[in-house]
Amino acid sequence: MRAALAELDTPDMEHPSSWLSDEDDWVLDVYESGLVILSSAGEEVCKREGISREDALQLWLLLQRGQRDEISQKLEA
Repeated sequence: MRAALAELDTPDMEHPSSWLSDEDDWVLDVYESGLVILSSAGEEVCKREGISREDALQLWLLLQRGQRDEISQKLEA
């Protein structure tokens, strides 16, 4: 996961984000700019700008554990 986030340090117009998804079709996109978007079944649930790579990693770990409510709380804070 750290390697995927590290790739965002090199700008890439074709692939400006890295993402992690779970078995229930929830996706957490992390963009080069620090924008993070949580979506479900293709619909945006919430987003936040200015997220560090380390915070993005912690959000991905929450998604892995199925803690989507906690992700929403952190993005909406």
